[in-house]
Amino acid sequence: MPQTKFLTSEALVERMQKELENFSDGYVPLLDRRLEAIRKASGLLATDRGSIKNNTLYRRAHTILADIYNHEPDAIILCVLAGGLSEIGTIKALDYVDRIVAWKKGVAYPEGLETTNLAELPKIQGSIRGKSSSTTQINTGKLSAGSRL
Repeated sequence: MPQTKFLTSEALVERMQKELENFSDGYVPLLDRRLEAIRKASGLLATDRGSIKNNTLYRRAHTILADIYNHEPDAIILCVLAGGLSEIGTIKALDYVDRIVAWKKGVAYPEGLETTNLAELPKIQGSIRGKSSSTTQINTGKLSAGSRL
């Protein structure tokens, strides 16, 4: 039986850095598969965490992505592009938010990341549904869906 590989917080941040390097100061359209990854993550975050019963990795990915969004919303897109939902769900360490926040302080987001074709998504904005009945609107600031209308 193959051994499951777990994504570490360090590895996630390294991948986010590599994803960031794919952007420049010019407009950078995202490929369909990358847009689909963002759609899936958006859909997962709009799902009530309690309704994710039989998929531990997706439930954990929901928690991790919601935590990242709540502390560093601009980093959520790079996080999703850096690892699939199942892979993000394998992170066991609890320091992922701290590592992402520390990393984000030391990097400059290129303009191309701000003007990418996220506006072409039917609805990237939604709500994060989780532990409480309150709803938080997703507004990724620089990376908002309306950034290129």
